[in-house]
Amino acid sequence: MFGLGIIHTLTSFWSFRWTQRRKICPLPPHITRFFIPTPEGDLELLYAAPADPSSKKSPILFQHGGFGFAGVWISWMTLMSQKYNYPVYALSLRGHGASWCPGYFHFTAAIREIHIRQNTRPEDLILVSHSAGGGLVQYAVKAIALVCAIPNFGAKSIFLDNWWRLDRWISTGLFHLNHSRSPLSSTRLVRNAFFTRAKPDNEVKDFEQYLSECESMWWPIAYMNRYTKVENILSRIAGWGSLVRGNVSQRILVVAGTEDKLMGVTLMEQMVSEYREGVRIAQNHTTESTGVVESTS
Repeated sequence: MFGLGIIHTLTSFWSFRWTQRRKICPLPPHITRFFIPTPEGDLELLYAAPADPSSKKSPILFQHGGFGFAGVWISWMTLMSQKYNYPVYALSLRGHGASWCPGYFHFTAAIREIHIRQNTRPEDLILVSHSAGGGLVQYAVKAIALVCAIPNFGAKSIFLDNWWRLDRWISTGLFHLNHSRSPLSSTRLVRNAFFTRAKPDNEVKDFEQYLSECESMWWPIAYMNRYTKVENILSRIAGWGSLVRGNVSQRILVVAGTEDKLMGVTLMEQMVSEYREGVRIAQNHTTESTGVVESTS
């Protein structure tokens, strides 16, 4: 086992790329690829129209996580557009998918683009974020869904504990000159991080070829400790002031995967607890400010 680990460490080094390149994944007929022009380059934006053209539902924007790309959401886009009649979008961030070098500014540019296409307000948007994409929910939207997202209280246990359990050779990244793809340097490691053991090799390899060649190491550092407060995120949900006096359960969704080895159920439950406490505090504050006595337990 030790020998195989050393061999993989040495041979995989030559497979790494140190520059990014655009990767265009194939799309089913019902999904269209657009490019949003920006001063630095074009951004990839996928769109799936609702099966019912008369649908007036709020648009959904899906945001990928680290090493991801817009195409990881194709099955979700298909379900939400063809079965539930939502207009659905997915964005590739900088150095991901077919996009070219954007920053946070261009995430807001994508929201403006959807606003123009759908003829709706940005506050009508439903934002669904995965993993590191969860850090982008700090924008005024109608509702948020955090799909196995990096929790607001930080990712230290994800990087230092959970990933170590996945790959005991992760420290050999030093031999890879600390290349960011080192923890995903083989099909086995990609499966361990993103899929269950039942996922066929050919499907993992097909997914693997569209992963970003490398990632900025600043975002893991920025997410290592608590990077935002729940109340800051809640305050950016459109109409929050009126929502806290009523039902907010349909505006915040946290999704956990029972076989997710990086985020796991426990971390997601901890995040849910923080959101529940944030909602409770907001409701109590609203009650006190209005002078109305209500039960918020």
